[in-house]
Amino acid sequence: MKKVLSALFVFAVLCAVVAFYTLRDFKQNVTSVVIARISEKTGRTVTINDDVKIHFSLSPYVQIRGIKLSNPTWAEKPYIAQIDELKVQVGLFPLMQRKVVVKKAELTKVQIRLEINENGQKNWQFLEKDLAGSSKNSNTTGQKKPEKEIKYTAIENVSFKDIQFFFNDLKKGREFNTRIYELNLNRNKNGIEAAARLSNKKDADKITFKIESDANAQGKEKYKFLAKIDGAKVSGKAEGTMQNPFSDIRGQSAVTLRLAQIPNLNKILGYTLPTFENTSVSANVVFGTNEISIPNFEIIAGTDDTASVEINGEAMSLSPLSLTLHAKIDASNMGAVQGLPAWPKTQIETTVEYKQGLLSDSLKMKVGESDLSGTFSFRTGKDFLVRTNLRSNQLRLADILGKPYHSASVFSFRSAASAQNKKKERMFSSDFLPFDDLKTANIDIDVSVDRLIGANGADLGKTNLKATMHDGVFSMPVFNLANYALFKAQLDASKQPADINVGLKFNKMPLPVLFAQNNIKRGTVDGKIQLSGQGNSEAAIASSLNGNVFIDLRDVYAESFVMLSLPEILSFLMPFDINQPLSLSCAVINLPVKNGLISSQRHVGAESNIADLQVSGKVNLFDEAIELKVETSPHSEKVLQTVFNSANITGTLMNPVVNADKDKVFDRALMIGSAFLFGGKSAMQETMQQEKLKNVCATALAKEK
Repeated sequence: MKKVLSALFVFAVLCAVVAFYTLRDFKQNVTSVVIARISEKTGRTVTINDDVKIHFSLSPYVQIRGIKLSNPTWAEKPYIAQIDELKVQVGLFPLMQRKVVVKKAELTKVQIRLEINENGQKNWQFLEKDLAGSSKNSNTTGQKKPEKEIKYTAIENVSFKDIQFFFNDLKKGREFNTRIYELNLNRNKNGIEAAARLSNKKDADKITFKIESDANAQGKEKYKFLAKIDGAKVSGKAEGTMQNPFSDIRGQSAVTLRLAQIPNLNKILGYTLPTFENTSVSANVVFGTNEISIPNFEIIAGTDDTASVEINGEAMSLSPLSLTLHAKIDASNMGAVQGLPAWPKTQIETTVEYKQGLLSDSLKMKVGESDLSGTFSFRTGKDFLVRTNLRSNQLRLADILGKPYHSASVFSFRSAASAQNKKKERMFSSDFLPFDDLKTANIDIDVSVDRLIGANGADLGKTNLKATMHDGVFSMPVFNLANYALFKAQLDASKQPADINVGLKFNKMPLPVLFAQNNIKRGTVDGKIQLSGQGNSEAAIASSLNGNVFIDLRDVYAESFVMLSLPEILSFLMPFDINQPLSLSCAVINLPVKNGLISSQRHVGAESNIADLQVSGKVNLFDEAIELKVETSPHSEKVLQTVFNSANITGTLMNPVVNADKDKVFDRALMIGSAFLFGGKSAMQETMQQEKLKNVCATALAKEK
């Protein structure tokens, strides 16, 4: 018996030794072979900050800390992926047979950073290294192969704890990040299961996914799948069948989804969806390896006391997109839904077909007392197409423009400086415009309104907007708004470079006709804008512009400054409440434009109840550089406001920099101070009056129009 026990002990020791060396070899494979393979496949460097440790027990595991996969040199961050800790647990008894069965892999504190730079390069596009030569050399080194190689089996369980995902698209200005508290993946002989929790809260959203072979399937092997999400704001499921999920992916699914509120997708998609409440989506989906179709779908969103939406239809194909849908919107309080205009009671019904373009066979729209109906077609690409035929019996601008805007904010230099710190790209892009596509474009627009009602209730009569484009020439004949405003435009894309001509004329148009909803109660505008240019990009066109801009505003009264851009300049010199009333006796802009250069020698002036203002300098549209001097005469007896009433604006159109004119401030301070020192308060006030601007509108009008 003693010999038997001794033999068993020796056998156990030998097995343990074999298991230990197998685990040790596995560790070496992790630190050399696996890292080399990852580096080979990605073209990136893999680093491990801490040593790889072996924990030999009844549940042996290998522990690795500080794993990092490098980013390309252009990326903002040095690493695309970081894993704080990786723990690989293996089966003990298979080790004794030189087999590694990975029971579980645990990844803790994982960070994944995806980036797209300004040129559209993606940091997840890997460049595989060419290691063919090195592989050949390694086979000829004469190294002795192990007598019995280690055998590996598939991982049974993978778990992630605390995953942070970052996405930054610098080209489109989109940014998104999210965090998953826990993610578990399990594999068994029947299939795969996955489960995730989005946070460590008890009511956290839970996502589960399950796929397993269908024991009842006849003929070819089939799999059943089930995906569910359970949360306070989002819930739903998709279930169905498919062929082999790892090669021939074919099947069908029934999908239901309920959202307490449509999320803000602005950071991901670049735009904000209306925040409809109580949204439900149901659809039948048929999918193949390279195609997906939706025989029927239905979307219901919103509430009866705000706005409700019903959409149903079918998508014959998602790639390329081919669908037909019918949509109906009934809104009693549209302004209560964030992301929608504050229109009065609105009803919209349309049938839309999309196949190589957008086509509406019917559009019926009623907003308040306004109506609009007709058809439209739109197609992008080489054969660009726009066809619009709309009719309205009555169109009230007050209905379409919505309710007036009210703000409680106070303008100050601090807010202006904060806005300046938000660096952006050039205002005019140098990217080529799609003028070549326009050479084959067909555009026909016809919008007719029998009775147009201004925002102030004035009857503007009948109006008609027409525009066409054929053989690369776009033409909009004069659009006449009750003889108050006339607009025309022409683009000739058949030429190289393209020619553009734009004209706008105002004839003593009452401002409340368009802006009564924006707190402007009276005032008129006269003026003429005539610009022409040529080029194949926004930047080229802007830098070639010739013409003039003449605007003359008279007797304007607004309940607040909201509609004007003056506060951003004036607030630097004298903080004031943006919501206080504005009385503008006159404002004149009289600027010549020559080869993209806009110059002003006191061509811009304004006289108001707050202050008088005069602008000189130039704006170069070629490099978008600004060199402007702004002078103000505050209607105040405060000495500081009289002294600090000059500013220089430099920088660029998208990044202006406002600074006080130090020389002017010093000269004024010296002059006013000397007057007070030698002549007293009355002399100082007389000097302050002499320093005020005079006849700024007349000065601007005296220049050539």
